[in-house]
Amino acid sequence: MQMTCIFLYLILIGGTVGCFLSSCPYRRYGRNVRCSNCGSEMNGVCVAESVCCTSTSCSEDISCTDATVCPPRICKLAGSTGFCIAPAMCCTQNFCQSNYRCL
Repeated sequence: MQMTCIFLYLILIGGTVGCFLSSCPYRRYGRNVRCSNCGSEMNGVCVAESVCCTSTSCSEDISCTDATVCPPRICKLAGSTGFCIAPAMCCTQNFCQSNYRCL
């Protein structure tokens, strides 16, 4: 009984040390470098050279010049090309909207 408890305890500790929520996607996909932050309140990510996307829209931003950019995932909204900035979230230069192609 005591050996079983120790074994289960070790499995529990080993499973929780693997990665934190914020680092798992980078480790899972083999990407160790995070995207550069941008925007007026640093609440966006650089998705391409000179393109910053926040949760509301994408815009040109000079802070994304020569910055570490996320690999672009392209999506379409109302015929416009956009970027997947989060799971199920697509943003164009005008607006952001849920889009299941970004899953």
